[in-house]
Amino acid sequence: MTLTPPGDEDPVRDSELPSLAADVKYEVAMATFAGHQLLHAEVQRTPAGHNAFIEVFLLHVRNLADFFDARPTKDDVVASHYVADWSATRDSEPRAREAQENLRSQCRWINKRLAHITATRQREPKELDARLITDVMREIAILFQLFVDNLSDEQRSWFRAGEPHDLD
Repeated sequence: MTLTPPGDEDPVRDSELPSLAADVKYEVAMATFAGHQLLHAEVQRTPAGHNAFIEVFLLHVRNLADFFDARPTKDDVVASHYVADWSATRDSEPRAREAQENLRSQCRWINKRLAHITATRQREPKELDARLITDVMREIAILFQLFVDNLSDEQRSWFRAGEPHDLD
């Protein structure tokens, strides 16, 4: 039996954008939370705990890199669903352009570490250092702030109001 979510090929509808904002906020919140756990928390000092937070961090960073960089395909939600000229807006801001380029370059490493079982996992260092985590979190913050700054007032309320779903 093949499990196929209903409507997985349908493009994103404008009417869905308000509720999908919660998913975007969730990705930002989880990347930030996992990054902070890797930098500061004692809870993840066991190898399994540490690895779990690395994987959570990488997964949400990868999702956000795609959100800020990708063109819409199928039912993927991307920044240009909210800001029509997102690529031009992002690329006109030097800090945002650099942040996107840095995230894009990290995605190769993330994909080798997370999306596939590869020999590269053994060939390249396994540890994320504090500087890389801090840099990635800063890049996400730069892109997210520019994104929010370019939303309409109504759209901005979708991203500002309340907490992201499923994050307690």
